[in-house]
Amino acid sequence: MLVKNSKIVLVMHPVISELANRDYGSGHFKFKWGISRNQEEVNNAYEAIEKVRQPKPEYAEEWASYQREREEAIQLFASTDETGKFLVDAARNEYILPQDKRLEYRKASQPILDKYAKVIEKHNVTLREYAECMDAETDIRIHKIKVEMIPDTVSAAEMTALMPLWDDSEEEASNVVDLPRSQPKKKKKAN
Repeated sequence: MLVKNSKIVLVMHPVISELANRDYGSGHFKFKWGISRNQEEVNNAYEAIEKVRQPKPEYAEEWASYQREREEAIQLFASTDETGKFLVDAARNEYILPQDKRLEYRKASQPILDKYAKVIEKHNVTLREYAECMDAETDIRIHKIKVEMIPDTVSAAEMTALMPLWDDSEEEASNVVDLPRSQPKKKKKAN
């Protein structure tokens, strides 16, 4: 089945990982088995897609140095809680900079940006490749799970996210086709 890479990365992978790690209690063997079979397929696709986003070997070391220096600069100005732990915006996965410190941070980070301008441009090319990859599709083998096997603890949002996995087809009472029977042979009359 062809699935858009962005759906694999942003929807299917996190939901399948969550469902695979959830305890459903006794029973639900067929559901857990189906999720684990699909998890391997989705994980393989996810890893291949995410590999595109990683810094290329020719600039990976320099990129790591840039990231380290950039983080050190951010930490000089980032907000902290009462224990000194840096506050992070979970949705954006970045440190929180107070409004009054942003200009100071920009001034402090400009030499770092200048120093690593070439590696930043190389990584921007990689990120453009990743964006193109996210728009592409991957052919993954889906193992269907009968809807009646889904535990009640699976939320509607999770079910919607994983619709390609569900087998909601209605089977007939019997899928065996009766073959036409041959007519019994008539006995010949004796003269």
